[in-house]
Amino acid sequence: MKRAALIAGAALLFVPRWCQTMTMKHFMAFALAAALLATGSPAHAQDDALSWDEIIMHGHRALGAGDVESALSSFRTANDMVQGQDDKTEEQIIALTSLGLFYATTGELVLAGDYHDQALALRLETYGEPSHQVAIGLRNLASVRQNQGLMAETSTLLNRALSNLEGIGDGQGEDALGVRRDLASVYYGMARYDDALEIYEDLLPAAEEGQPEQLVELLTSMAATHQAAERPALALPLLEWALEVSREQLPGATQCHRDGPEQPGRTLAHSGAQRRCPASLSGSAGHACGAAWRDRSACRANHEQHWSGAAGSRAT
Repeated sequence: MKRAALIAGAALLFVPRWCQTMTMKHFMAFALAAALLATGSPAHAQDDALSWDEIIMHGHRALGAGDVESALSSFRTANDMVQGQDDKTEEQIIALTSLGLFYATTGELVLAGDYHDQALALRLETYGEPSHQVAIGLRNLASVRQNQGLMAETSTLLNRALSNLEGIGDGQGEDALGVRRDLASVYYGMARYDDALEIYEDLLPAAEEGQPEQLVELLTSMAATHQAAERPALALPLLEWALEVSREQLPGATQCHRDGPEQPGRTLAHSGAQRRCPASLSGSAGHACGAAWRDRSACRANHEQHWSGAAGSRAT
């Protein structure tokens, strides 16, 4: 039993997050499939009567390895096996979601949206709102709609997903934080800069307590948003703060210096990942504010002053 538990734990490395709410029966079957596939057991190569769980797992591993034909064949087979069976609703949701993720990965967004729509309808029928499962379905569909450029629909779906998470008491969990980050990027794409920045401000305390990579990403996003809103005086301190965190807390980082307006979009690399520094900031207001980054209280004061003014103007 101890060995089985270890295998089950290892299987989480291969199972997508939306699959982690399965029943224990499916979870252990996924673990067994992961063990067989990882060791190249002849049982997988020769057995033509794989279980539904093993077929789904094989599809995701094939997709991860770039074998799209095998992945699509597995997902279609798994979907056909459970369609029309009233006692297989959970399996139907997973199969439809797998097909949605497959087509999103291959860029066939219309098909991806269709399958995520079907999966969401089943999630709503089975779990209702609010629920974590419905939040997952809404976020999956929102990802497709964002890639289609349908920003207004995307923001509606993400706000609904967030309401579901808040409704089950998970409004401050990792999933909710991820939804908020997605929503901020959508607002940026819609030129709703103040709405995006309001979300970023809410995320900042958690980012300061978390991994430095996340803080750097958030700060540069905030700086880019202020710059897009033509507020370089507020953007510059955030960018400098991000560079300070990168230099001091990310050993693998390469410095991204603000050497002048002729160097927009310099690359900030850290821990094997690539980040984009916002375009270099120019203008007398931006340069006058350049030293403020060293004083975090001054940086926060600038933002508090901006938000109090913004709130007043919105109230009127």
